Amino acid sequence: GGAIFTNDISIYKKIKMLRNHGQSSYSITSTGPGLNSRLGSIQASVLLEKIKKINQKINNQIKLYKEYQNFFLTILFLASCNQPQTKSNVNLEYEGNQIDALKSLITSFTAGDWETYRSHFKSDAKVAHNVWYQDDDKQISIDEMLVQHKWNRENLFSTLSVNDGIYEIITQENGGQFGHVWIEFTTKGYDSDEEIKIPVNLSFAMDGDKVSFEWAFYDTSKFPEPKK
Repeated sequence: GGAIFTNDISIYKKIKMLRNHGQSSYSITSTGPGLNSRLGSIQASVLLEKIKKINQKINNQIKLYKEYQNFFLTILFLASCNQPQTKSNVNLEYEGNQIDALKSLITSFTAGDWETYRSHFKSDAKVAHNVWYQDDDKQISIDEMLVQHKWNRENLFSTLSVNDGIYEIITQENGGQFGHVWIEFTTKGYDSDEEIKIPVNLSFAMDGDKVSFEWAFYDTSKFPEPKK
């Protein structure tokens, strides 16, 4: 399908001829080149067969898209690693009070020490998990998130541990500070002894040692089934 727009009458008449066998009006006489691309019976029968496999084709395209995405993300990562070092006013830290605060946040979450966990957030802190951080309507309060954490612990995760992970604090030129955490949780469901690994990437907007915003990504399809 498609459309052509013009304010030139001669082009308009030419296009009308091209779309109908070169005829300026419907007749058996053509005054120039043209065609009429209606779907024929043979083409229709081929299309009907293709429609039967449309879901498979869509899934293959999604798989191919993800492969391309991973490939180009790898290329971008390697390219950034090979960039020459330039002077920057961004400061990167791997230890200090803020790092200790983030480690305590993760440790208390893992242990189910909800009072200590909540103390690491500002009173009006917001949370966005597995959505784009700028989608305001997808953000929830830390207290709403805490309710979900407690439910998950009581119904999904019978055990929970975490590796040492990687922690960093970035201080921007304008003074803004952000924490980044890469960790992997190990858990079991209530009705299974199978160990499940869940990698998690978290970003935090910091206000001193307190978190004002948390942004996280992880694969919920790996979560255990709720207990019966």
